[in-house]
Amino acid sequence: MNGQLSGFVSGLDEDGETGRVMGFIVSSDFDDLDQQVRQQRLKALLESGLSREEMSRIGPIVTMTPDEAVIDEAVD
Repeated sequence: MNGQLSGFVSGLDEDGETGRVMGFIVSSDFDDLDQQVRQQRLKALLESGLSREEMSRIGPIVTMTPDEAVIDEAVD
């Protein structure tokens, strides 16, 4: 998704027990979009690059703009 969303930053992790992928995505492309539209855009992007099986493992992913997110990139 890095090439598909402007200013893309993510924090996605796979849950060891369930195998579901969850986390957050930050992009300036989400500016001025409500959460429903953001989630629709994210779903379309995921569906264009993932198989049906891979999509079944997607859990909650929060979508934020850079102004909404405070990210400490110095986390070890």
